[in-house]
Amino acid sequence: MSTPNPFTPASYAKPARELVANNVRGVIAAISDQMFPYNSMVDYAPLENGDVLFLLSNLAEHSRYLQVNPKCSLFIAPHLNEADAFQKPRLTLVGEVEEMGRSETSIRAFMKYHPRASAYMVMNDFRFWHFHTESARFIGGFGRMAWLEQSEYRAA
Repeated sequence: MSTPNPFTPASYAKPARELVANNVRGVIAAISDQMFPYNSMVDYAPLENGDVLFLLSNLAEHSRYLQVNPKCSLFIAPHLNEADAFQKPRLTLVGEVEEMGRSETSIRAFMKYHPRASAYMVMNDFRFWHFHTESARFIGGFGRMAWLEQSEYRAA
């Protein structure tokens, strides 16, 4: 008799959402104008529904690429530099960004996690971007992984 697999996409949704909520920095991959992935480290603010908020400078390469093609991914790996990193959870969010205007809501949401960003609020080249998660690839360690559809991810 086989043992049922306790690891289903739905079982990974909660730890995936916790990774997003408990971290504030990741690596964004945008599509360059040469159509290659371009990776860059970014800070983010987690939102209640599992999406994230970026504050990006228009001077940054990734911002320039996102203005042309909003499709991107965000890699979150808080244990990247540990010796046993492949045994630790990590997550890739896949989706699109939408440039937003500055609002008190977005400023408060971002400043809650990044108080030092107040220096950027007076600079005109910084813009808020809402990352809309369409799917997620959660890896909980070796052999524990699943793609999460948007509905599974948001339901957690």
